[in-house]
Amino acid sequence: MLSSKELLDQTDISRATLNNYISLGLLSKPMVLNPGGGSDGPRQLGFFPDDSVERVREIQRLKRDGASMAEIVARLAIQGAGRSSAQQQALAIESPE
Repeated sequence: MLSSKELLDQTDISRATLNNYISLGLLSKPMVLNPGGGSDGPRQLGFFPDDSVERVREIQRLKRDGASMAEIVARLAIQGAGRSSAQQQALAIESPE
């Protein structure tokens, strides 16, 4: 598992971008744990599966290749019971009726 800080460092994305990917369903929500770093460190830190770096790099590759966020969401969104409201908004922006 990777901490959110490690994921940000390895992929060179911002925390806002990370949060956006989570809200769009491109990355799973982190498992929030106490890292045990003592009083100097954070009290809670999000941890992601090891394959999250590969996932972010795939998103970055698709963006470089010209895919819109709606297309990326359609291709890569984590399987769930349905689309989140953020996913629906991204699709509506990209393809108005």
